[in-house]
Amino acid sequence: MLPQLQGFYKNDRQPRIPPFIGNPGVQFAVENEADVISYFDHYIPPEPIEIIVDQTNLYAEKQTVKMPHPVTNHAHSEECKTGTVIKIKKFLSLIFITGIVRKPKLELYWSMRGIFQTPIFPQTMSRNRFQLIQRYLHFNDNNPARTKIICTKSVQF
Repeated sequence: MLPQLQGFYKNDRQPRIPPFIGNPGVQFAVENEADVISYFDHYIPPEPIEIIVDQTNLYAEKQTVKMPHPVTNHAHSEECKTGTVIKIKKFLSLIFITGIVRKPKLELYWSMRGIFQTPIFPQTMSRNRFQLIQRYLHFNDNNPARTKIICTKSVQF
C-alpha cells in the first residue's frame, strides 16, 4: 500500500490543488504606473544592487589587470567601469525579460532580423556592454583578507 503524499492520494493522477483565494496583481502603489524603475526598486531594494555594483567593479578591475590583451581598447581605463547602479539595474531587467521572451541564443535578443527583433534590448544596452557585465558580474569579494558581512538586512522576493 502506498503512503499518502501531501496533495496526492493512492489513485490520484493529478495533485489536488486548492483554489487561489488571494488578491492577484501588484499589491502596492507607485506614483507613476509607467515608471518601471518604481516596480524594480520595490522588488529589489538599492542595497543589494550597490553591493553587486561594488563587487562587479572590484572583480572586473582584478581581472583586467591580469590581462595581457585587454577585452576592449579602453579596458584599463576608468571609462570602462563595468557597472553603475543604472547599468546593473538595466542588465538585471534584461535578464528578467529573457525569462519571458525566449530565444535560442543570447545574441539574438540584439538581432536586427525581423523574425528575432526585440527592440527593448538594443534600446536599453548594447550587446557588448551586456556581455561585459555578464562576464564580470559578481556578488561577493573573493579576497579572504577582506571578508566581511556585507548584507545584514534580509531581502524578500
